[in-house]
Amino acid sequence: MLIGSGIYHGYFGDAASDSRQDCARVLQFEHDTLSVAFSTIPELKPLVRLFQNDQRAIILTGQTRHTAHHILTEFQESSGIQAMLKLLDILRIFVEAPTEDVRILNNPLGKMSETNYQQFNDMFVQLQTQYSEPITLADMAQYTGLSYSAFSRSFRKITGRTFVRYLREIRIAHACRLLIETDLHVYQIADQCGFRNISNFNRCFRKIKQTTPQQFRQIAHRVK
Repeated sequence: MLIGSGIYHGYFGDAASDSRQDCARVLQFEHDTLSVAFSTIPELKPLVRLFQNDQRAIILTGQTRHTAHHILTEFQESSGIQAMLKLLDILRIFVEAPTEDVRILNNPLGKMSETNYQQFNDMFVQLQTQYSEPITLADMAQYTGLSYSAFSRSFRKITGRTFVRYLREIRIAHACRLLIETDLHVYQIADQCGFRNISNFNRCFRKIKQTTPQQFRQIAHRVK
């Protein structure tokens, strides 16, 4: 995926997954600098159009995605000129990818001001670090300076989830980690992950993980 600088983005683990470890390969670069450099070299000018719209993301699928993933892996093992050549190769794939292997996502929020961008960024960090504390949609709406309804719509457009669902997934993901890595009682884990009611914790856990906390811990320990 190639993400424009004008789109809010972040990486979050999948709480519904049974994987104990999430992994993402990320390559960040200043597109303005590259765009200027590419525009002075005729052979590289086709790459400039990748940076002409910072309000979209380009997703690769099919075999093209696997090819790009392989080169990105090689990039991480390279340095100097070799790394630069790998970067050019990755960008070339985005330009030359067949239509059936490309999806374009436009920014669902339109142009976001620097202030709003930073407020949303800080809000997501807060959710990831303070999930054990009481957090409400109204609190976050006030934090970002949006009305209750505007924040709710914007949040769903960004994450594809309601605020309540998203926060529950964060809490359940941390609960899974504690179930695997500690011997804490289930009620202790529930409390540490922001659930003040054990029945509510069990209900949310089962809805997201399709099993009970106790069964999840047993399965995880058998896999070790």
